[in-house]
Amino acid sequence: MNEIFTQDDRHYISLLQENINRMASTRANSKIWLATLATAIAALNFSREGNLLIWIAVVMVVVFYLMDCLYLSLERKYLHLMQTFVRYCKKGDDEKRRAMLYNLDISAVHEAPTTFLSAMKSGRTLPYYLILFLIALAISLFPLFS
Repeated sequence: MNEIFTQDDRHYISLLQENINRMASTRANSKIWLATLATAIAALNFSREGNLLIWIAVVMVVVFYLMDCLYLSLERKYLHLMQTFVRYCKKGDDEKRRAMLYNLDISAVHEAPTTFLSAMKSGRTLPYYLILFLIALAISLFPLFS
């Protein structure tokens, strides 16, 4: 009985999975940092005159959103690379499998779900940042209505 995956195949898949996990972890940590910083800035904004701090928070939300989209697109590219490799292994296409083995270059991956624009429209990024953006915007406009 032939094994589908060799030891090298398993090691390569493990390397790809480590990259995917690192991207996901970075995304989660950035959301935690943003929530903490935005809350601190909002609290400071209520204790002083002016709106400069809250506008800084609004800009921070946008910057963190773009960073999260970048990491999501990278995560999806590594996932696509892994899925393609596994597909070649299951088909028994040894030539393509060997060509991909230990290749971590994701620059050639341009499928629609892996693009930066696709990540910007993703349900995994947009709702969280849109809510934070609207809250920061509401806090910044609050003094105008009080």
